[in-house]
Amino acid sequence: QELSFLVKPSLDVSGNEIGPMGLDYQSLFVLSIKAIQEQQTMIESLTQRLDTLQTNHDSLSVKHNNLETDLTSLKTLLQSKSII
Repeated sequence: QELSFLVKPSLDVSGNEIGPMGLDYQSLFVLSIKAIQEQQTMIESLTQRLDTLQTNHDSLSVKHNNLETDLTSLKTLLQSKSII
């Protein structure tokens, strides 16, 4: 129903309806191009968001590894002092 404006009757040169309904391909083409442009905008936005999330993940991964290294060093130190 939303696209019913794309369906046009077949007309003769005088404008009289002569046959089954057809599609207004020019309007369909314009709508298709607009939809593709909107999708491309969404793809670009989501790509930027993904890049940001990946950067944040990488940063947190480095921090996590550093904390694990520090914890291992601390455990080794405490064991050498016979504290644990």
